[in-house]
Amino acid sequence: MVFVGFSFFLTVSLARALLKDDGLTVSGRGAAWARNHHLGAVVDVVESWKYSSPPSSKEAGELSVVNGDSSSSEIDPKAFRPMPLIPIVVNPPSDEGIWKVVRKLERDPVVWTTGFHPSKKFPQMTVSFALIDQQKLTAALYNGTEVPGGCGWTLGNKVEGTVVSRLVFAFNGGFREEHAGGGYYTEGKTIWPLVHGMAALTIDRKGKIDIGVWGVSPGMRMSNLSSFATVRQNLRPTVIDGQPNPELKNGYWGGGKKGEIFILRSGVCKRTDGKILFAIGAPIDATTLAQAMVHAGCEAGMQLDQNESYPRGYIFDGGEISKLDSRMVGRIDQYLTGSPREFFALFER
Repeated sequence: MVFVGFSFFLTVSLARALLKDDGLTVSGRGAAWARNHHLGAVVDVVESWKYSSPPSSKEAGELSVVNGDSSSSEIDPKAFRPMPLIPIVVNPPSDEGIWKVVRKLERDPVVWTTGFHPSKKFPQMTVSFALIDQQKLTAALYNGTEVPGGCGWTLGNKVEGTVVSRLVFAFNGGFREEHAGGGYYTEGKTIWPLVHGMAALTIDRKGKIDIGVWGVSPGMRMSNLSSFATVRQNLRPTVIDGQPNPELKNGYWGGGKKGEIFILRSGVCKRTDGKILFAIGAPIDATTLAQAMVHAGCEAGMQLDQNESYPRGYIFDGGEISKLDSRMVGRIDQYLTGSPREFFALFER
């Protein structure tokens, strides 16, 4: 009788989770429910099996990046123009690696996008990049209801109020605590302990993002913690000193114990010119994503989240919201209506 009652409770709990309108896909809700009920190991095994096959080696297809404007109309002629990325696959699309303006403030571009095929071996892989100039922007971390959870946040699970009109770009955070391998500090609170040697996205008191390695990169140490509004760690770095981390060959970055899996995943990095690059790729392994970020000029980088429900990058322009990548799923307005996971938002200063 006790077993029957317990089974009924789990069934009702799962049904409620699957029907919850939280912006995730049904499979994403199911996986989140399983992890919340100590079934994470089962989810890991299923995902490792489901995403173990590499993508097709057929000729490169179309890109998945959102369309932008590559013309110079209404743009300050003195404004920065990113250099095109050199294609590495045979017969790439005509717009491969060409940066297009998707968001500007007055006549100054602040967000560009482009698409890229990062693998000669698997030409069907594609990555969508968003290049962000922070000079006119300020960043903040918003805290999800499940990651990190808790209550009493100044910046909760959605952007709301008067700042919505100043929102320019937003993108997803990292793994859950049991997978992140690192810490979470924001609003003066250490939610998870910060770990030396782990990749870190920091936001200083002026709202500027930096990417590096905690305890190693200049200024990223516990003695300077009070100078940061946010420190979010996620795994070990994937890009170090302008090169892919040599440890990538050993798997680990969301790929199970014996190697990597090919899945929708995202990452963020800092270029040598100081600009921030956000990337979404699919179906892609962590090694190729790191190589793609290096090809795009990054000197320090980290992986964020993966799986179909979580990698997200959105361009906001007035009342319009655009996806960075057409393969993103779920509610396009999730960061305005409520997110179960944390996310980063950039605003006009």
